[in-house]
Amino acid sequence: MNARLLTVALDAAERGWHVFPLRPRDKRPALHGEAACPGTGDCAAGHRKWEQRATTDPDRIRKAWSAGAFNVGVATGPSGLVVVDLDPVKAKDPKGTPDG
Repeated sequence: MNARLLTVALDAAERGWHVFPLRPRDKRPALHGEAACPGTGDCAAGHRKWEQRATTDPDRIRKAWSAGAFNVGVATGPSGLVVVDLDPVKAKDPKGTPDG
Protein backbone atom coordinates (compact mmCIF):
# COMPACT_ATOMS: atom_id res chain seq x y z
CA MET A 1 0.00 0.00 0.00
CA ASN A 2 1.25 3.47 -0.81
CA ALA A 3 0.78 5.43 2.41
CA ARG A 4 1.02 8.80 0.65
CA LEU A 5 -1.81 8.03 -1.78
CA LEU A 6 -3.93 6.63 1.05
CA THR A 7 -3.35 9.84 3.00
CA VAL A 8 -4.38 11.94 -0.02
CA ALA A 9 -7.58 9.88 -0.41
CA LEU A 10 -8.42 10.18 3.30
CA ASP A 11 -7.69 13.94 3.31
CA ALA A 12 -10.00 14.43 0.32
CA ALA A 13 -12.73 12.40 2.03
CA GLU A 14 -12.40 14.55 5.17
CA ARG A 15 -13.26 17.53 2.95
CA GLY A 16 -16.43 15.72 1.92
CA TRP A 17 -15.05 14.73 -1.49
CA HIS A 18 -16.13 11.27 -2.68
CA VAL A 19 -13.05 9.35 -3.80
CA PHE A 20 -12.43 6.21 -5.83
CA PRO A 21 -9.24 4.41 -6.88
CA LEU A 22 -7.65 5.09 -10.25
CA ARG A 23 -5.31 2.72 -12.08
CA PRO A 24 -1.64 3.48 -11.33
CA ARG A 25 -0.21 6.07 -13.74
CA ASP A 26 -3.59 6.34 -15.46
CA LYS A 27 -6.83 8.30 -15.15
CA ARG A 28 -9.19 5.34 -15.60
CA PRO A 29 -11.02 3.90 -12.56
CA ALA A 30 -9.45 0.83 -10.98
CA LEU A 31 -12.89 -0.70 -10.51
CA HIS A 32 -14.63 -3.41 -12.48
CA GLY A 33 -16.83 -2.44 -15.40
CA GLU A 34 -20.37 -3.57 -16.07
CA ALA A 35 -19.31 -6.54 -18.24
CA ALA A 36 -17.11 -7.91 -15.44
CA CYS A 37 -19.47 -7.08 -12.56
CA PRO A 38 -19.55 -9.91 -10.01
CA GLY A 39 -22.94 -8.82 -8.63
CA THR A 40 -21.62 -8.81 -5.06
CA GLY A 41 -20.67 -6.18 -2.47
CA ASP A 42 -21.61 -2.69 -3.65
CA CYS A 43 -23.10 -4.26 -6.79
CA ALA A 44 -25.30 -6.86 -5.04
CA ALA A 45 -28.46 -5.06 -6.17
CA GLY A 46 -27.07 -4.40 -9.66
CA HIS A 47 -23.94 -2.90 -11.17
CA ARG A 48 -22.91 0.43 -9.73
CA LYS A 49 -20.64 2.71 -11.75
CA TRP A 50 -17.50 4.31 -10.35
CA GLU A 51 -19.23 7.57 -9.46
CA GLN A 52 -21.85 5.66 -7.48
CA ARG A 53 -19.14 3.67 -5.66
CA ALA A 54 -17.07 6.72 -4.74
CA THR A 55 -17.01 7.21 -0.98
CA THR A 56 -16.01 9.36 1.97
CA ASP A 57 -16.00 6.36 4.33
CA PRO A 58 -12.47 6.03 5.80
CA ASP A 59 -12.81 2.26 6.33
CA ARG A 60 -13.81 1.67 2.70
CA ILE A 61 -10.99 3.93 1.53
CA ARG A 62 -8.40 2.07 3.63
CA LYS A 63 -9.68 -1.24 2.29
CA ALA A 64 -9.57 -0.10 -1.33
CA TRP A 65 -6.09 1.44 -1.12
CA SER A 66 -4.71 -1.58 0.75
CA ALA A 67 -5.11 -3.55 -2.52
CA GLY A 68 -2.58 -1.41 -4.42
CA ALA A 69 -0.91 1.94 -4.99
CA PHE A 70 -3.88 3.52 -6.71
CA ASN A 71 -4.11 7.13 -7.76
CA VAL A 72 -6.96 9.15 -6.26
CA GLY A 73 -10.05 10.07 -8.26
CA VAL A 74 -12.70 12.50 -7.04
CA ALA A 75 -16.31 12.07 -8.13
CA THR A 76 -17.22 15.71 -8.63
CA GLY A 77 -21.02 15.26 -8.78
CA PRO A 78 -21.48 13.51 -5.42
CA SER A 79 -18.85 15.84 -3.93
CA GLY A 80 -20.79 18.96 -4.96
CA LEU A 81 -17.86 20.24 -7.04
CA VAL A 82 -17.93 22.04 -10.36
CA VAL A 83 -14.91 21.54 -12.62
CA VAL A 84 -13.83 23.66 -15.54
CA ASP A 85 -11.55 21.63 -17.84
CA LEU A 86 -9.44 23.88 -20.06
CA ASP A 87 -7.47 22.03 -22.71
CA PRO A 88 -5.03 23.56 -25.20
CA VAL A 89 -5.67 23.27 -28.94
CA LYS A 90 -4.66 19.84 -30.19
CA ALA A 91 -2.27 19.98 -33.14
CA LYS A 92 -4.24 17.34 -35.03
CA ASP A 93 -7.57 19.18 -34.69
CA PRO A 94 -8.29 20.46 -38.23
CA LYS A 95 -11.00 22.85 -37.05
CA GLY A 96 -8.70 24.68 -34.68
CA THR A 97 -11.05 24.38 -31.73
CA PRO A 98 -10.31 27.26 -29.35
CA ASP A 99 -8.55 26.48 -26.11
CA GLY A 100 -9.19 27.68 -22.61
